Amino acid sequence: MFVKRVVRSKRNPRGGRLVAMQDGYMDFVEYIAAISLLLKGEINQKLKWYFKLFDQDGNGKIDKEEMETIFKAIQDITRSYEVPPEDIVTIVYEKIDIHGEGELTLEEFITGARDHPDIMEMLTKMMDLTNVLEIIVRGQQKPAVN
Repeated sequence: MFVKRVVRSKRNPRGGRLVAMQDGYMDFVEYIAAISLLLKGEINQKLKWYFKLFDQDGNGKIDKEEMETIFKAIQDITRSYEVPPEDIVTIVYEKIDIHGEGELTLEEFITGARDHPDIMEMLTKMMDLTNVLEIIVRGQQKPAVN
């Protein structure tokens, strides 16, 4: 699963320990916490992290299928299905795939997101898992329906 690959890192971008890990992996709560902390970071840092998340095969490019897979997973986690992932991917690629190759390099991704505030806003909103973290940490559940 892509989450396990992404959360293998034992260090945060500033070089310090992210969490005290015995097995080299973050659990899901730690993963969500890391994402939430990242949301407060500098724009280029966020975009580089997003790119690494989307680049599932690690080839230095994001294809449409990789991006769609991540958006589907995020929607499953957040239970937010307002816009189909296929539509989101189409919008992103129409606006920022400047060479029309169906793949985005890190440079294209960062430049495109920075040049299109609507894309940046959409990425930031989709990647905001703060409410999921709060539910997990506090153990909140939806009220029972009678």
